[in-house]
Amino acid sequence: MTSCDINQNDRVLCASSEVQKTGDSFLLFFDVRERNYLGCYWECHSDDITHVRFHPTNPDLFASASVDGLINVFDISKVTEDDAMQYCFNVETAVDSINWHADPTGRDLVSCVTTTNDLHLYDVESQDSVALFDRAQITKSLRRTSAIDCNVVGTHNYGNGSFFVLAGSNFNRGKDCLRTLRYDNKTLLPDRSFGGNKQIVRASVYNEKDQYLIATGECGLITLWKCRTDGSEQTGVNGASKSLKQKLHVSHRAKPY
Repeated sequence: MTSCDINQNDRVLCASSEVQKTGDSFLLFFDVRERNYLGCYWECHSDDITHVRFHPTNPDLFASASVDGLINVFDISKVTEDDAMQYCFNVETAVDSINWHADPTGRDLVSCVTTTNDLHLYDVESQDSVALFDRAQITKSLRRTSAIDCNVVGTHNYGNGSFFVLAGSNFNRGKDCLRTLRYDNKTLLPDRSFGGNKQIVRASVYNEKDQYLIATGECGLITLWKCRTDGSEQTGVNGASKSLKQKLHVSHRAKPY
């Protein structure tokens, strides 16, 4: 298994797989409440499926991304896989992660971060490319100079119709460089800086309601930041709260096998 997600009404769980010896990659669906296997899709991707995401408000809408460069959008209320396939985007490079967003008009957007640390943004219904930011452009927005060290972690929704990109640097093992860029009208603007980061971040979760950012990475630390919204720093990069908690010591237990 490579990724999993649960839909908006907490009823359906989807898990994705690596490509098998038969050449197929699987999207497996389960009923969470009944704990039953519902079925699978296996014709939509030809390589490892790297990420799956349900729509934040529509429990039947679902997107998957793969190393084969495809992002597929499904309506899982349909009976067959062919009928369920609604849209397909060809990024033409391996996709690392995806997320759902909405613009101020309510239009559905899908963002994807590639394995080369580029960011693509698509209009779901029209299937048009809305914006593309390569690694060099993201580095410039971060106010860094070395594009080769730029590490794009992913995207998160603010909850007010906008979203941000979380990115850092691989230089010096990522220490003291973790920042967000706010998406605004096809541009990325400096937003926040998270001081005290001690690792190269590989995964993150953002709580829109309580405005917490949780990040983890290569040092095995789980770090939580409480984001400030008072807007006290009008110039430069807004700072996040310096009050953070980290698991500083990792216990090494014996393997259970």
